[in-house]
Amino acid sequence: MNGTDLLAQVSHDLGIDLSALVARCAIWADPGVFHQVARATPHGAWYPNTRRIRPGERRGTMDGDVRLDDNTLANIAIKQAVFARANRDCKGFHVCHVWPSTCYDPRYHTSLANLVLLPAALAGLYDHDTGIAALLQFRAYDLFNWHPLDLPGPACPPNYPPPSGWAPTVPPSPAVVARIRKRLIG
Repeated sequence: MNGTDLLAQVSHDLGIDLSALVARCAIWADPGVFHQVARATPHGAWYPNTRRIRPGERRGTMDGDVRLDDNTLANIAIKQAVFARANRDCKGFHVCHVWPSTCYDPRYHTSLANLVLLPAALAGLYDHDTGIAALLQFRAYDLFNWHPLDLPGPACPPNYPPPSGWAPTVPPSPAVVARIRKRLIG
C-alpha cells in the first residue's frame, strides 16, 4: 500500500481538491516585498549566503563565506517578511522551499520567492505530491516572475487555481516595512 496513492484516491472519492486546499492555505510574501529585497540582495534572499546543513554539518557554522542553517533562518525570513515577527503572529505553519534541493543553494535558501508557509498538517504534501510541488512552483513564478537560474521556468499545471482560488498575499504592514529597512540597511 502506498500512502500517497491512498490519499489521492480517498481525496478523489470524497471530492476533495488538494490543489485548491493548498492554494487557499498557502501564505506567500507580498511580491512588492520580494522585489524590494531583490534590489538589495541577490535573488531576494533575506539572509544572503546561507544554506541548509547537510548530514554531519552543524547549524551556525560557516562553510567558507556561507552560513549553515537548519531551516531556522528560512522560517524567520518569510515570517518577518509577512508578519514582521517570526513566531508571535504565525503559529502552526511550516516553511517549505518551493523548488527541490534549493535549500542547499546559498543563493536560494532564504529567497522570499522560494519560500511558502503551509499549515503544518499540509506541509508534507509538498514533499510527496509532485502535483502540489508543480502547483507551488508555478505560483512562485506567477507571483514573483522568478525561478532558480539553472532550472527552466515551470509550466502551468492543469489544476492551477484562478487568482481568486489563492489566499491573498498580505500587504506589508508598517512593521514589515521597518523590518525590511532594518534588513537592507543594517
